[in-house]
Amino acid sequence: MRPDAAKIGHQNEKGAAGKCKILPVRIAENGVIATATSLYRALIYAADNANVINCSWGTSPSSTISSGFWYAYSYGRGGKGCAVLCSSGNSAGEMAQSVTVLWVK
Repeated sequence: MRPDAAKIGHQNEKGAAGKCKILPVRIAENGVIATATSLYRALIYAADNANVINCSWGTSPSSTISSGFWYAYSYGRGGKGCAVLCSSGNSAGEMAQSVTVLWVK
């Protein structure tokens, strides 16, 4: 990206995706750890309202959460499917299990 890219275009547009909108989705409330059900609901909401889902959280494997990923893959973006990106290794230690890509459209 050019050093002066932030100065080009409209005043509030910066970076490669200046017109991109962010949809924050809360997965836990009042300091309570997110449950599989709350993560599922968050994935469904995001899939119905966003094009890309970024998951920067960790949890144990769950068929409920997998169903949320499947919904995003199958029905997000009006049936086109959402891109779902997940982080790994946030704890700066060894990863407990390998990361697997389950679905690619």
